[in-house]
Amino acid sequence: MKKEQADIICPMITPFDSEKKPSREYLKIFLEDMRAFGVSKLFPLGSNGLFNLMKLETKKNFLKMIQEEAMDFEVLVGVGSQNTEEAVEMAKFAE
Repeated sequence: MKKEQADIICPMITPFDSEKKPSREYLKIFLEDMRAFGVSKLFPLGSNGLFNLMKLETKKNFLKMIQEEAMDFEVLVGVGSQNTEEAVEMAKFAE
C-alpha cells in the first residue's frame, strides 16, 4: 500500500533586493527550492515578523508577485497587523 505524503507548509521569508523592496528574482529562486523540497503550501507575511515592518502597498505588491509566480502552490496568506483596519483590508485583498 502506498503511503500518502503529508502536505508541507512553509512559513516563508520575504526576499528583499538591495533597494529594500520585495525581489521577484529572489522569490523565483526561493520557489524553485521549495518545489525541490516537496513543499505544497506557502505561508507568506505572517511568521517571522517582517510583515509588521512593511507598508500595506508593499504587502499587496508582494502578494501579487506570489500569485503570479507560485501558481502551483496553495498560499495561506498572513493578514495580521497591529492596525485592525489594515488587517481587514489585507484579508479582503487576499481573498
